[in-house]
Amino acid sequence: QSAKFEPVDLNQLLEEFTKLAYQGERGEDKAFNVSFVFQFDPSVGKGKLAATEISRVVLNLVNNACYALNEKRKREGAEFAPQISVSSTRLAQTVQVKIKDNGNGIPDSIKEKVFSPFFTTKPVGKGSGLGLALSRDIITIMHKGQLEVVSEEGKFTEFTIQIPLDLS
Repeated sequence: QSAKFEPVDLNQLLEEFTKLAYQGERGEDKAFNVSFVFQFDPSVGKGKLAATEISRVVLNLVNNACYALNEKRKREGAEFAPQISVSSTRLAQTVQVKIKDNGNGIPDSIKEKVFSPFFTTKPVGKGSGLGLALSRDIITIMHKGQLEVVSEEGKFTEFTIQIPLDLS
């Protein structure tokens, strides 16, 4: 589908949809809390993006982070402090966005599968296995960028998005 590309304040979008995803998880489990660390580069400004589609990517990545954090919290108890970091950095003609959580991490044995359609580690009814596959397509095909993941099992997961920032 052809998406509408328009000037978007990316930093505002990132903060708004990160908090929206968190509220969704909190709506299902009132005991779940997370602290946020936002580090936004003000020089990112507005860029021509498909806002609806980028919002879907942020919602999906943060929903997944919240799920992982909540599962770890249930296992580890009160001493675990769930945290999500979201940052943006202007790099010449691109913008880099990082979304990191200190949740369960992704085992090495499944890292290469996480972007495959219908692959999920969530129980039946909790995930379709389409979120990361669609997110990858939105970033790589629609926005001609890159989506990568780095993770250490039991410690963290960090998704890095890099997309051209058309300021015209």
